[in-house]
This record gives sequence, C-alpha cells and structure tokens, in this order.
Amino acid sequence: MRVLAVFLVLLCLCSLDAWSVCGVVLGDGSGDGLVGVGVAEDAVSSAFEAVLEAGGVGVDVSGLVLELNGAVELLVEARVLLGDGLVDEAGEAAGLAVAGGVRDEALVLRDEALTRREVLFRASVLGGAVGVPVFLVLMWFAWRRFKGYYVRRVLGLKPEVSGDVEA
Repeated sequence: MRVLAVFLVLLCLCSLDAWSVCGVVLGDGSGDGLVGVGVAEDAVSSAFEAVLEAGGVGVDVSGLVLELNGAVELLVEARVLLGDGLVDEAGEAAGLAVAGGVRDEALVLRDEALTRREVLFRASVLGGAVGVPVFLVLMWFAWRRFKGYYVRRVLGLKPEVSGDVEA
C-alpha cells in the first residue's frame, strides 16, 4: 500500500515535470502565476523527499501521502489553469498547493523515529550488558545447587553384596 502511494506521488511529480519540459504550460508573461506555481512545485518536491525519507526510517506515512496527493492535485489544477492562460487563478491554486506543512510534519516524524530507534538500541545494549552476567551468575548458583544434590545422592547409594559370588 505504501509503495503504491509513493509510486502515485512520484508519477504525478514526473508528469508535472514532463509538462514543464515539453512546453505545455504557457503563460502570458505576467510572472505571478509562474512564480506561484514554481514555488508550489518546489514545496511539493521537497515535501515528497521528506515523506520518502520518513518512510525509509519506518514511519507510517499514509496520512502524509494523502495530504501530499491533495497538494499534487491542486498543483496539477494550477498547471492546467496556467496552460489555459488563467495566470491569476493558477497562482491562487498553486498557493493552496504549498505542501510545507507536510514536509515539516514528515521531518518531525522522521526525527522522532530516529530518536526512538536510538533509545531502543541503547536499551538493548544495556539490557544485554546487564542481562548476560546476571544470567551467568544465576546459572552458576543453579549448577552448584544441582551438583551438591547429585553428589549427595550418588554418595548415598550403597552397593549390594551378593552372597553367591564365586571368586
């Protein structure tokens, strides 16, 4: 599921990049819509990279991917409006598509996951460093107790003497 969502976001971003390379998006030269769309593209791209990094360290990014998909849809709408020559509307739609919040949330989740991973690693190292000697000491005491019981039992046995033995 996560791979499919990341693939869909990547596909949307690639299609946006292909539109800009092929020249499908044409503006009337005012520049405001182009700047707004460019800023939104950069924000969505950096948010995608942050979500990808967060997913790489084991964070559940399904909610972030849904938000990012919404931002990409708004960005695609802005690109279509820009292609139709509606520069002002494109700038407004691109302003809605700014995905800085998704990026920030993904970075926070990634940092929390890395911190949690480091704490678990330190706890397991400390647990091993304490647990192994404690286990060995307990096994030594158990062996001494078992050995004493076994020795008393063996020494307590008396051999039977048979009277019909010929020498």
